[in-house]
Amino acid sequence: GKTTSYPTKKWKIFILLLGAQEFKLHRETAHLTCNYIDRYLSASTKTKKNQLQLLGVTSLFIASKLEEIYPPNAKDFCAVTDGLYTIEDIHSMELDILKVFFFIPISPLNISFPILNSIIPSSSSSSL
Repeated sequence: GKTTSYPTKKWKIFILLLGAQEFKLHRETAHLTCNYIDRYLSASTKTKKNQLQLLGVTSLFIASKLEEIYPPNAKDFCAVTDGLYTIEDIHSMELDILKVFFFIPISPLNISFPILNSIIPSSSSSSL
């Protein structure tokens, strides 16, 4: 896949943090959004620089549906872009992202491991 330049990556993270802050989303949602953006950019060769905001907003939309109890809807994300993108744009990009992920949006994140370690008993304390 191709790599994203530092200024581009810095910009997408800035957009992501603004969106997460705007909606008061959980930290895990922001991490999952970064994961989606990186995975999509690594796998897709058709992303244009002017689509990065749409990719970021849509990745945040997908991640919030998975991580948040009350996720914002597509209309809310359109408002964050000041009407630059429509609900149809977000849904179309959502489908593109999910196609790239083969409709499997979940992947383990480093942030999840401390939580898993506190839930899963260690092998030394197991009575198997």
